Amino acid sequence: MPVLDTDILVGALRGDIGAERRILAIGENARFTTTISAVEIFQGAFLHAKKEEKLGDAFRLFSHLNIYEFDYPASLVAADIFARNRLSGNIVDAFDVLIASVCLAKNETLITRNISDFSRIPRLKTEKW
Repeated sequence: MPVLDTDILVGALRGDIGAERRILAIGENARFTTTISAVEIFQGAFLHAKKEEKLGDAFRLFSHLNIYEFDYPASLVAADIFARNRLSGNIVDAFDVLIASVCLAKNETLITRNISDFSRIPRLKTEKW
């Protein structure tokens, strides 16, 4: 099952037709994201001037998605990525590493527009929306 990155979820919340179409093209029971993307979406809602409205939008969105949790296998993958990146000087945003590690642990493809950053994570399968 493909995993929806934070950027496509933000797009859907903002009414981006391309994001909405791509999400709807995935079968209803096959729409997945991660707890990490949930953190990013909820953080944005808490910081927004219309906090209650944005929180409601986020809750409605997540009620239509399956959520992969950041679990023990993902933590091992993330630790490996962080260690390799530190040794090589290849710095990737921490939330991106955590999202990627969930996808890698589940052997799933990440649907994102952020190909440039995610392409720096070896073995991660991505699809641009």
